[in-house]
Amino acid sequence: MFFLIFLIFIGYYFYKRKPDANSFREYILTNNSNSSSSSSQDLFKFFNKLLVGQPSVPEFKLEDYYCFSVVSFKDGTATYVGFLNKWYLWSKIEVVNSNGRGDRSRRKNSAQDIEGLAYGDKEAAIRAKGNKDYHTAARSFLSAAKRFKKIGDESNLLEAANCYEDAYKAFQQIKQTDKAFEALETAASIYERNERQSTRAARVYEILAEQYKKTNSSQFNLEKALKMHRKAADLFELDGDGSCDPSGFATACKEYDQLTTLTPCQTHILLGAKKNLEIEDLR
Repeated sequence: MFFLIFLIFIGYYFYKRKPDANSFREYILTNNSNSSSSSSQDLFKFFNKLLVGQPSVPEFKLEDYYCFSVVSFKDGTATYVGFLNKWYLWSKIEVVNSNGRGDRSRRKNSAQDIEGLAYGDKEAAIRAKGNKDYHTAARSFLSAAKRFKKIGDESNLLEAANCYEDAYKAFQQIKQTDKAFEALETAASIYERNERQSTRAARVYEILAEQYKKTNSSQFNLEKALKMHRKAADLFELDGDGSCDPSGFATACKEYDQLTTLTPCQTHILLGAKKNLEIEDLR
């Protein structure tokens, strides 16, 4: 009888100290032994994720047992077991080469390592920006953006878009407008592919349109301005937001018309687009 009571007591003790999903997220953020980042970089990653409100660990599935919990990454790369308020690595998939040894080169290029390098670049960019070294800031933001984009999940794609926007601002400071516009357009295209970021994409396209008009009055830049306005209008319409400014589109059309002779087909398309924008503005 005493033994049975003891078992019940032990089971209850383990049950009350069974870790949950939130504790697992904290564990991954602060105790991931596979990360190549320094402790200061881990803190940078942690607070950066909190500020932008993005998921900070890979997607996972938690299985809740009475005395313990089991977490598996949805990509199947690792499994963790948790009990007594602690988490432990249970298993990890490792690619093995023809010699039977772990492929170290693959591990060095894993998503976690690339993410660590990306945050290192971003941290360097922020320091350079604070020192008004905009050349270094632009290069570092751009490098971070490319690394985040390479990983490819939603969280890191949004990080990439943010870094592309920061690169745009840094390039603007050093008057490298072509690289600035390229970076900002890449950011907009990333937002555009995320259905929850369509309004943000539209606003970035609007900024691009205005910047292309301000740069000079070349035919190419005005064509780009028209294209950006049209993209913004389509995205605002998709999102049910009537925030697009038809007067800006009309100005771009007028300036474009002064530089080149429009065909009847082009004129019809531009007038139709302007009419749609005006209708959207009235909604």
